[in-house]
Amino acid sequence: MSADHAGDDIVLLRSAIEGDSAAFTALFDRYEKRVLNVCWRIVQHREDAEDAAAIAFQTLWSRRHHVREVDGSVWPWLLTTTVNVCNTYRRGRGRYRTFLAKLRPEVWHVSATEVAEQRIEQQGRLGPTWTAFARLTADEQTILLLCVVEELPQADVARALGIRPGTVKSRLSRAKERLRNLIETESALRADPAGEGRG
Repeated sequence: MSADHAGDDIVLLRSAIEGDSAAFTALFDRYEKRVLNVCWRIVQHREDAEDAAAIAFQTLWSRRHHVREVDGSVWPWLLTTTVNVCNTYRRGRGRYRTFLAKLRPEVWHVSATEVAEQRIEQQGRLGPTWTAFARLTADEQTILLLCVVEELPQADVARALGIRPGTVKSRLSRAKERLRNLIETESALRADPAGEGRG
């Protein structure tokens, strides 16, 4: 979180709690692009990312009385909420598509082909790092986003997540290792998509 808005978030949040819709709009404008960026990295589909971002902000509004701030910033809480929303949304989307497959398989097969082609194109643009990132658990994604991407101190991350600093350190280490392994696998698949050279 940039120091530019430290403390100001809480002023806006308190005003929103008191019924000032303009204050909540200001928070929305401040974080909209960052939330959308996180959603895109996880769900890897523009329309789904927009839906997930809307749900994240709806959650911020509905739980505005319970937001845990860190040094006057709502961003760690909002980022954690966004990751959880994206993963819940992604699981729900899968159940929805499975339901459609049972109802209208002949239509679904066509849609599945289109979805697969779109996903391959998207993954090509994202590169192996973010394709691998999307395969991490919500906890792993959250730790990496807070500690590595946002570069928050581990003590602040611990406060944001309600866990001990030592737990942050161990989770971060495991998440980095798993991401490295997934990136290596993804890079190998891109270099040898047909499995050539495996012996």
